[in-house]
Amino acid sequence: MGDNEAGSDHLIAECKTIAESSLYNAQAHFELAEIIKTKAQMKARWLVIVPSAIAGVAGVLTAVGLPVWIGAFSAVGGFLASVYSAFGEEQSPIKHRIAANQWTGLRHEARALSETYFRELPHQQLLAEVRRIDDRYTTLCQALEPTDREAFDKARERVKSGVFNPDFRDAKRT
Repeated sequence: MGDNEAGSDHLIAECKTIAESSLYNAQAHFELAEIIKTKAQMKARWLVIVPSAIAGVAGVLTAVGLPVWIGAFSAVGGFLASVYSAFGEEQSPIKHRIAANQWTGLRHEARALSETYFRELPHQQLLAEVRRIDDRYTTLCQALEPTDREAFDKARERVKSGVFNPDFRDAKRT
């Protein structure tokens, strides 16, 4: 172990902490994006597809000569579908996927510094890099939308399963 390794254990530990926390944050955002996507698909089914189908059928029935009041269903169905579409609920999962990608990038940066690059850096430069990564972690915590308990619990379960351990590090995995 070189001089930099022995005198920098606390800095390396900080990088490992950031990497692990970033893994949990990233996975929680991925999980939340999937939860939101699933809920949005269910809402879309009931607030876009069903009203659109009713609007189409009512429009055809009115066009073939049935009472005009049936056309009101067409108007209501079209209105519901357009209002729901205008709210842009599909954006929410995208925000969480972007947040997850930000956390994943930070995780890999912290991991690379703590496992590889620290050996090549003078102590002061390593200190500056760890501070930079720590500042980036704090900025992401402040800037990104938080996740919820359900997403975190799913993320923790997935992380604990070992799926994020590279094969070359874990000989037990098949």
